[in-house]
Amino acid sequence: MGSRGMKTSTIAGIVGGVVLLAASISGLAGYLWAQNASGIEPPPPRGLPAVWPTKHGEIPRPVPMPTGEMIAALPQSTAGHVLCQALPPKRWEEILGGKTLREAQSDACHLVTDTLEVFVRLDRPGAEPPGPQAEEPEQVDVDGRPGQLEYAGAKLNAKLTVPLAAQPPNASEDIRTMLRIDIGQDPNHRADEGLDEQVTAIARGVLTAAAAPGPGLPPVGRNGVITARQTEPVPGHGIVDGSWPMISWQLCTRLSRELGTGVGAADAKFKGDCAVRGVHATYTQDLSPRAYTTTIAGRPASVQQNAVTVKLADNSEQALTLSTDGKAVSEADLPGFTGRVLPALLGR
Repeated sequence: MGSRGMKTSTIAGIVGGVVLLAASISGLAGYLWAQNASGIEPPPPRGLPAVWPTKHGEIPRPVPMPTGEMIAALPQSTAGHVLCQALPPKRWEEILGGKTLREAQSDACHLVTDTLEVFVRLDRPGAEPPGPQAEEPEQVDVDGRPGQLEYAGAKLNAKLTVPLAAQPPNASEDIRTMLRIDIGQDPNHRADEGLDEQVTAIARGVLTAAAAPGPGLPPVGRNGVITARQTEPVPGHGIVDGSWPMISWQLCTRLSRELGTGVGAADAKFKGDCAVRGVHATYTQDLSPRAYTTTIAGRPASVQQNAVTVKLADNSEQALTLSTDGKAVSEADLPGFTGRVLPALLGR
């Protein structure tokens, strides 16, 4: 993006409460644009990045769309993929006015055109106070939800926040009830459409796709305990890339059915966890070195005494671990038990 007197910079903090904080995107700074200092002749648009995805980004993978308030309970490594997939590529390009590249960066969707950069993410209320250069927020209606629109940098940057659900009491960091959209544009090539129209269109698209009528957030008790609920597998996905409560409820439903008990006897926790009659199932997204030496139900698996771990997807580190106290299911029978419950948990 070169020109006489023109300089570009990489953002390293929030500018006016709108320009993005790099640390919140897994340490990767975005690149919103500096003002043209010379005022002589604007340079051409900077063009799309030559390397994509970026070092900390991933090409969005197909994921199930949450419903109701479940969008506020998406695991961090899933949220960016859901937000990127909420609108089809053609719709993104209609809103942003041209060829658009998308990548999932942790819990955010990062998009760029040759003149715009956008981050769409989930956030907690009050996570970031307004900066000194931000203008007074405007109240905007987003499909009946009260959004707040802020500008900074001579209206070259804008931020829209929209509530997704009421913030539960003592909510953990795994519940993020605000949709936040940050957008910045090349000062030498302002878009014909206003930033307010673009961020509002994005918010409406996300809400339509990923917050359609559905279940509410469950009350979370001490140590993350929630009430178990009968929940059938998500077709084609099961627990893969689901929200935390939906994962727990599917685990409880399948374990209870296989062990011949009602789901009311299951002990569920908010963060992808359920135990039934001494069999404990836990879903994780953490990267951990593991040797998968066998397969169960067609998926790579590791069998170690009283525990079995299964890699759920080829394109992520999602895994399911089942362990047993040896009473209802013996250690020797645990691999076979896992093979019986796994297909439904994969949405087959």
